[in-house]
Amino acid sequence: MYVRHQKNRLADGTTTVLTYYQCRSVSEMNRCEGPSSWRAESLYETVERHFLDSAGDLTETKRAHVPGRDHTAAIAELRKALVNLTTAIGHALDSAAVEALARQMDEHAKTLARLEAEPVVPARWIEEPTGAIYRKRWCAAENWEGRAAILLKAGVRYFCEGTHKSGIVHVYLPPALQRQAEGRTAWGGSEAVDGIGCHEDGARQYFLELRRAKGMGPGFWYSHR
Repeated sequence: MYVRHQKNRLADGTTTVLTYYQCRSVSEMNRCEGPSSWRAESLYETVERHFLDSAGDLTETKRAHVPGRDHTAAIAELRKALVNLTTAIGHALDSAAVEALARQMDEHAKTLARLEAEPVVPARWIEEPTGAIYRKRWCAAENWEGRAAILLKAGVRYFCEGTHKSGIVHVYLPPALQRQAEGRTAWGGSEAVDGIGCHEDGARQYFLELRRAKGMGPGFWYSHR
């Protein structure tokens, strides 16, 4: 949806400007099956009421990258080194050289055993609580640009049908927020997430399934970042 400003002339001759959020496909050749147009103040009110009711008392989270642990390359190097040491021992000319090579082999073998015993842990993204409550962050925002930034960062998306006079607003809450809202997240630790783009992927899938359930085509997908 994009912002459209409409000037209206009143009966007394003055003009007023109304702001709408309108489906982008209205102005395109390939118009979608469910174009939508909402008065901005009505949409703001709906979004604010729903977000604060559903997530206002939840804790804001931030994403943190946790490096993985994979010793595959080191293990391969150690195995190659052991083969080379074995060959070197076979060609050693005195006992002192054999003893030094044997000690080195023993150290490599111990290191190899330790590394092979450690599991491979892939790198991942986690959600960590910041301690900030969404309601406080929301009220502290100076304007709707600030509030939109809060929704965008949290991965919350809203989808509109129809108009502000007779329409529906659907909401997508990312899984981490859903679990918090249902009381299933205890922030004793950090919660793993699928990836840095999973918020957008989840919202896109929600959008497609919503339209499919209504017998509609895939429609348009525009992402504002």
